[in-house]
Amino acid sequence: MTILFKPDPVVGGADAWRAQLAKRLPDVPFRVWPDVGDPADIHFFLGFKAATGDFAGMTNLKAVLATGAGVDGIFLAEDVPDVAIARIIDPWMTEQMAQWALYAVLHFYRRFGDYQAQQAEGDWNELDPWRAAPATPSFCTGPRSPCHPPTASWRPSPPPWAACCSSPPWPGCSPPPRRP
Repeated sequence: MTILFKPDPVVGGADAWRAQLAKRLPDVPFRVWPDVGDPADIHFFLGFKAATGDFAGMTNLKAVLATGAGVDGIFLAEDVPDVAIARIIDPWMTEQMAQWALYAVLHFYRRFGDYQAQQAEGDWNELDPWRAAPATPSFCTGPRSPCHPPTASWRPSPPPWAACCSSPPWPGCSPPPRRP
């Protein structure tokens, strides 16, 4: 069994990965891209991104482990082998994703893009607050919560949290307000 690591600036260099894996798997060979050696020796590929041809000759490959938040970087390769593909989950990644989600919400809610465009033009006027819908929140915190999934006319598709508000609606529920 051999592990091949393809470093990327996003996930860091090979030294930290090598050190951590050596603690847990001291007898497993660890190779760093592009020093693949015999591709048939590779059983596990760890990387953030893959390119077409990266998996050539890896006839014994068992799994591809994405070191990023998702596996989309792996599918940049047009020849991804038919093996298990997974992503690594750790507390650092969880924190990074939470911070990214917070940034994205604030970016659009506080109109940072609009302010950046104005700044480029030397315009320093305050913009009106962004409002997408009436301020009538619905909270869905579990199977007994008093809420109802949005209707198709209110939103194109139900948001992810709507699964816990399945039909029939719970007692006391009313449909969300419709947009004018």
